[in-house]
Amino acid sequence: MNWDAIGAVGELLGATAVLVTLAYLAVQVRQNARSLEQQNKFAAAEMLQRRADALVELATMVMSEENFWIWVKISSAEGMSPDDLGPEEHARAVMVLMTVRANLENTFLQYEQGLIPEDFYRSVGVRNTALLGPALVAFDVPMEPSFRRELDRIVAEAQET
Repeated sequence: MNWDAIGAVGELLGATAVLVTLAYLAVQVRQNARSLEQQNKFAAAEMLQRRADALVELATMVMSEENFWIWVKISSAEGMSPDDLGPEEHARAVMVLMTVRANLENTFLQYEQGLIPEDFYRSVGVRNTALLGPALVAFDVPMEPSFRRELDRIVAEAQET
């Protein structure tokens, strides 16, 4: 066997090794993509579960004997003024509204970041913000500036209709 033949065999083995490596990498990339897709689905499911847990906690707090009538007044169409409440009721109303604000603001921020679908935000976030936004404003509940602008927009649109 001469050196040209040995060189040709070496080149053939090298090319084969490159093809095998590329095939292996293609399989690895495909498996990694599937794994990332599964992780994203799990993260989305986990986020929805945390949202559900937060709503259960809010419902539990609201349905307590001390807070139920505060909630009825806050969520009524007529709304209520902070002046309508005594000091203890006012403190309860602020506590309930801070919890509501956290939930609504979180929903808005997740929507802004593309973590929740627009139809969910429109049907749940916007609807609840329109309902409870006036109370958040009346009680001067502190909130993130971009959420305050969104709340003002939603409440204004709701008042127009």
